[in-house]
Amino acid sequence: MSQRSAEILSTVKGKKLKNLITKCFMKLHLGNGTVYLDGWINVDMSGKLAKDFPEIAEHNRTTIENYYKFPFRGNKDNNVTDVIMDVRKLDFADDTVDEILCVNLVDHMKKDEFLETLKDWKRVLKENGTLIIDVDDRKKQAEILTRAETNEEIEWAMRLIYCDHAAEGRTHWWGYTPEYLKEILERAGFTYVWTRTDFILHDTYPNFQICVRK
Repeated sequence: MSQRSAEILSTVKGKKLKNLITKCFMKLHLGNGTVYLDGWINVDMSGKLAKDFPEIAEHNRTTIENYYKFPFRGNKDNNVTDVIMDVRKLDFADDTVDEILCVNLVDHMKKDEFLETLKDWKRVLKENGTLIIDVDDRKKQAEILTRAETNEEIEWAMRLIYCDHAAEGRTHWWGYTPEYLKEILERAGFTYVWTRTDFILHDTYPNFQICVRK
């Protein structure tokens, strides 16, 4: 996190963030979980606060290039974030955010909920602000299922498609392919920029990333 962002966040206890964060280059990492991105304001709906647990934040600290610094589920339940907030309804003023990144988040929302969330993310983004969404490629996961032969392979494919239902929020309510998500984002008023599979590297399951601008 930048020094400016850290200074701002150190003052937010008991106050509205939207009245405090105004003039810095604002990058929000939403639903960050155990991934504490350096240079971003990490925002999640639960977890420990980095200002109270700096040792966990340092342990989890990483970059876009090394987004998953731990093996799959290797840092399980070690969540730490800068701000605890509902990522579906951000407590930021209109036109104040330069960039939003969310990874493995939107398919944990119901479709209508995601569409409403997009309106709020668009609200807080500045003109030409960037939204990058990383999400499972449900078509490729379905192909893994159709190729599965053993029960173990079938259950792994089902885990990819539906998530593991191990706790609240650990359910996939909907699914996306690159073409399908692109159309949804364009209908929501965003301008398409690119689609990639290597912006965030996943070592165990097929994902894609899509970038759009307000």
